[in-house]
Amino acid sequence: MKILKVVLVAALVSFAMLSIAQINDVDRPIFESKYISIANVRSLSPLDYAIRMQVDPTPFLVDHNKNGFFIANIKVESRSYRVRGTYEQWRSFFNKKGKLIPSETIVKNKGKIE
Repeated sequence: MKILKVVLVAALVSFAMLSIAQINDVDRPIFESKYISIANVRSLSPLDYAIRMQVDPTPFLVDHNKNGFFIANIKVESRSYRVRGTYEQWRSFFNKKGKLIPSETIVKNKGKIE
């Protein structure tokens, strides 16, 4: 009976150590990367603002013959997004409401797009 108690205590201690070791995993990344389509980005959202600040619109607006797919890595607060879309979708995103909103205007208005 004493041996059984010792074995059970040893098993309990080993399971507790395993669960603590899994919680404190240093190699695990802090943030997740989420894929989202450029067509699904709502206007005036924090992601919309971050895209306008972090992506240069000139490749999409200058060369209209460019085809293909573009993926941008966008960081909003502590989350990372991979925004994907065709060049035509990116062009329509930056030409919303018929005009391009320069990033300087967004900075002056503290993120509010008029």
